[in-house]
Amino acid sequence: MREFITPPHRIDTPGAPVVFLAGPVQGTHDWQQEAAELLFDYAVPLSVVSPRGPEGLYRAPSSWLIDGEQNPWEKHHLRLARETGCLAMWMAAQDYPTPGRSFAQTSRIEFGRIAGWMDYNTDISFVFGMSPRYAGGNRTYFEEVCAEFSVPVYDRLDEWIEAVIEELPR
Repeated sequence: MREFITPPHRIDTPGAPVVFLAGPVQGTHDWQQEAAELLFDYAVPLSVVSPRGPEGLYRAPSSWLIDGEQNPWEKHHLRLARETGCLAMWMAAQDYPTPGRSFAQTSRIEFGRIAGWMDYNTDISFVFGMSPRYAGGNRTYFEEVCAEFSVPVYDRLDEWIEAVIEELPR
C-alpha cells in the first residue's frame, strides 16, 4: 500500500509506516510532491503525509484556517509518523517572499518539537536534510542538535530520500 495524504484528508489507523514530510511550505516550491514521488519509486509500503494542502483550502474565507484545523492535523500526523514510521524534515530553500512571515517559521518549531521527543526517546526515526541554498536561519543550531543525536544532515534530496527509506520499519 502506498498513499499520499494532504490536508484535509487524514489517516487515523495507518496500514503502513507513515512518513511525515516536515519542512517549509510557504515561500518554496512543492518539494513535498517531488519527495513523495521519489519515495514511491521504492517498492515498500508507506503512507506519505504532506502538510501542503490544495491552494483552495487556504483561500479566504477558509473554514480550514478559521476553525484552526491545520495545526491539529499536522500534530496528529507528526505523532503517527513518530509512532509508526519516520519523521522526515527537509529544509528547502526559499524561492519567493512571504510577507508577514519568517521563512520556515513553523518548520523550525517542529524541529524543536522533534528534538524534544528525541531527548526522551532516541529510538525515534528522524531524517534531516537542508538544501545547500537554505538561508532561513538556525543552520548551525540544526547541525548541532542533529550531531547531538547522531542524525546525519543531508544536503542532497536523493540521499535524504534513501535515508528515509532505510529508517522505515521492516
